[in-house]
Amino acid sequence: MKLYKNTSKLFFDRYVNKISLITVLASEFRYKNLPRTISKISALAKQIEGSKAGKVQVGYYHKKTVTVDDIFHVNKLCDILKAQADYAIRVEGNCLGVYTNSDSVITDIEKLGKIKEITKPSSDKIKKFLLANPNSIIAKKYTHKYRVTVNPLREASENFHQWAEKIPSIKLLKRTYHTEGYFYAANEKTLGMCKIFLGSRIRRVDEMFFESEIS
Repeated sequence: MKLYKNTSKLFFDRYVNKISLITVLASEFRYKNLPRTISKISALAKQIEGSKAGKVQVGYYHKKTVTVDDIFHVNKLCDILKAQADYAIRVEGNCLGVYTNSDSVITDIEKLGKIKEITKPSSDKIKKFLLANPNSIIAKKYTHKYRVTVNPLREASENFHQWAEKIPSIKLLKRTYHTEGYFYAANEKTLGMCKIFLGSRIRRVDEMFFESEIS
């Protein structure tokens, strides 16, 4: 059963749509090198054609069985992607994620089947807003307006934590920021204080919005 979600922030600071599909050949799409992917899939198809069982095993440590249906499935996906100039790929096990701003690409891939998850903006208004404001997050609820992502604070972590704990308008999510992470600032004044204290250690700042706040 497919799981539909609403996009709350841009993927890779660029894309509003994501579709995840399950395929034993997901790893062949790694590195987003489509000519290489097509070549490897073609080679597997020839192996299957020459086998008596009509399938082949791939992988070194974790063997996977590839069938004719698997080849047809990813060949259709390749046909869709070949026509696209702007998209991203993420591979996690047998799950292949495709990221794009094209609604028609999501529709075409959905028709292929074996879909795990689809994430799209709830409306065209939200889509336009996110693309125009990449440092924005659409939230169902929030108490602090800004999400502040920091680089590893290392030796400065303890001093920051002791300082931030005394300020009610800062919401910490970690006991230590020795490694990277994020916290929340309630308003612009608090955000300004954080910028003074942390300086260049702040990697990015995202602003929270309700859908009702977007016109």
